[in-house]
Amino acid sequence: MVSKIISSKQSDAISLIETINKMPIDINTLKNSTHNRYKQHMLADSGYDSNLNKNYLRKKGYIPIIAPNIKNTKKKQLTKKGKEIYKKRKIIESFFSWIKNYPVVDQFYQKKISSQNGLLLLASSLFISKRI
Repeated sequence: MVSKIISSKQSDAISLIETINKMPIDINTLKNSTHNRYKQHMLADSGYDSNLNKNYLRKKGYIPIIAPNIKNTKKKQLTKKGKEIYKKRKIIESFFSWIKNYPVVDQFYQKKISSQNGLLLLASSLFISKRI
């Protein structure tokens, strides 16, 4: 899991490249992008919709499935297959709703960012263990 804490004033679209580069393991998306079995999709909401992000993800070997931002695009929609895959995003949204039940993790009460990241990783592992 990769998490990146950014300022609320910073655009989400800017942080995508930094977050992908921060991944601790290399899952060989570029090498595996030619095999249907191992293709990696990157799901994101409309805040990450930009040509820069989509081109960067394609260069890294991901298939970007990003909801179109009405302000940035002109009548571009997801494909039928893209819509089916995008429905899996509800798992992420339920995680965010679950996090809001714990104000210590949801709000920024910690003095250090590393402490906040530790709490977020602990909460994430609890969420995942409940789903297994």
